[in-house]
Amino acid sequence: MAISTGPRPDYDLGKVTLTAGLDVFTTVGGSLDIIAVQAGDTILTPSGLFLVIAEITGAESGKLVFPCPAQAAGVDLPLRIRFQPEGSRLMATAAAILSRFSSGNVTSLADLESQANTMPFFSGIGQMELAALTAYARTLLDDPDQAAALATLTNGSRLGTIATGAADLNTIAENGFYGADSTTLNRPGDGGNWLVFHMARTSTIHTQFALSRATADIQYRYNNGTEWKPWERVVTQSIADATYLSFIAAQSLTSGQRLQAAANLGFAQSLSANGYQKLPSGLICQIGSQVVTLAATNAGVVTLPTAYPANHVTTILMNGDWGVTEQRTANFVLVGPQTGPRSTISFACSNGAASSAIRVQFISYGY
Repeated sequence: MAISTGPRPDYDLGKVTLTAGLDVFTTVGGSLDIIAVQAGDTILTPSGLFLVIAEITGAESGKLVFPCPAQAAGVDLPLRIRFQPEGSRLMATAAAILSRFSSGNVTSLADLESQANTMPFFSGIGQMELAALTAYARTLLDDPDQAAALATLTNGSRLGTIATGAADLNTIAENGFYGADSTTLNRPGDGGNWLVFHMARTSTIHTQFALSRATADIQYRYNNGTEWKPWERVVTQSIADATYLSFIAAQSLTSGQRLQAAANLGFAQSLSANGYQKLPSGLICQIGSQVVTLAATNAGVVTLPTAYPANHVTTILMNGDWGVTEQRTANFVLVGPQTGPRSTISFACSNGAASSAIRVQFISYGY
């Protein structure tokens, strides 16, 4: 059939609406699909401008290559479409096809010499070569899904599906995953269920990893070509933590043991409301809370929990009678230097009630 390359007459039925700044247009009575308007055809506006059509989006709508200029815009303008000559359209299509050929893909495919049991593949940009398509490869190509492909590979029982149960872990000959239960021989430990990964380097050199299906236990062993070596446990975080805690517990001391150790080091002590601690250096630290009856002169005496055999250094006295109104404002001051060996501390009280009881709290140091 001959292809007409001559011009088609303008189509001038219907109305067109064009909006300034937009690349879309609509028609009324245009029937753009019926008259086969295509990209490259143009709308001739009453202002004398040609607007190139980019695509037809419906029977009465389309898009322009460029937005409509203001001088061409209008509502229900007379529609006139000028068709692109078929020869020009064919030349544009041919040019597009030729530009695709310039990539070298078609040329590289055409340069190949076809051979039986081969298939082409890209080996570089614009370059193709042939690869052998063996009978075994063809058995994989016709598999409809993963399960069928695994069956073709003859590894369906160990890859992609549930592990096969093993009767004896020492007699496994093929790589893969296996299950080991209470009836399986040579499994790790004395019992339990395991998932075993078997790896073979040669027909006699093997390695196995076993993962417990009930705990975090992981074990490993290998065959050096002569015999299977014993299972060895892989240290996990939980095993390391349990071992560390067990070690610490074995090293810990009871309260009585700690007190005895302190005594053996010279830390003699009496931990009570009125107590003391003797350090190996000879320093004695004392604390206490005593109720003292003040004399008429507001003088009082605190008896220390233990005597200083050599020298009293200092004592801090504090009023402990906030709950007794008449003694709440009482203050204490030590009387005299009070150095040398001492078992009591003398003090004077101001702002307190004479000849009455008052609670005195103290911290004292000496040696």
